[in-house]
Amino acid sequence: RFFALHFILPFTMIALAGVHLTFLHETGSNNPL
Repeated sequence: RFFALHFILPFTMIALAGVHLTFLHETGSNNPL
């Protein structure tokens, strides 16, 4: 279970980052964060 979490965690971070970037692009905000 620990290894499964360790294996999924990076993909979760990438997914969150992708959604965050997509949201910023859709809103057209100039916020670098």
